Amino acid sequence: MADVLTRLGALEEDSGPGGPTTDADSDGFLGIADGGSDCNDADASVRPGAPEVVGDGIDQDCDGADAPAPDCDDGNAATTDTWDASTQTCTSTLDSGLLVPYYTGPANTDGIGVCQSGLWDGVSVVVQPDVTPTPEVRGDFLDNDCDGMEDEESWFQDLDNDGYGTATVIESPVGGPGFALVSGDCDDSNQHVYPGAVEDSHNGIDDDCDGAVDELP
Repeated sequence: MADVLTRLGALEEDSGPGGPTTDADSDGFLGIADGGSDCNDADASVRPGAPEVVGDGIDQDCDGADAPAPDCDDGNAATTDTWDASTQTCTSTLDSGLLVPYYTGPANTDGIGVCQSGLWDGVSVVVQPDVTPTPEVRGDFLDNDCDGMEDEESWFQDLDNDGYGTATVIESPVGGPGFALVSGDCDDSNQHVYPGAVEDSHNGIDDDCDGAVDELP
């Protein structure tokens, strides 16, 4: 009610001795051209005493100037900070030219296979996460563990091709002669010696690789 009375009083005051003239935007204030104080008589949101929208370039309350926007600088050199009049808040936009690369994976894997550096603002905001090695996935045609080979599997060296390898691990995308999926061969030069082989109790050899030589069955 107080606001209505104020506007009516202002209209009466702006009317002058000749009586009221046209209030084009019906906001209760005559335009300046009609001897009033409304600085924009085509917009009802603009009038003396109207709420001011900060930093929108419009003088809503007709005091001669728009309310200045606050300083939005957050101190981060990698961002451009501006006042958004539509939301009445500060907004920050990352400047891609000022982003900093980072990598948290093992040395010499960045740029190998799927592994790549990420980008961050140098303070706290990660824009693009880095990609680090993960266990190899067979059949996806990717180098997931970033060792330079796609779809490889861990094999054990099997020089005698008896199906059991030594402790020597070989990474390869394919198996075949010279590779075994299980280890434990105690003599990789003799294809008759491997875990589970039949023990010959007279040959002086640990045929079954159980640590005992020529034990009886």
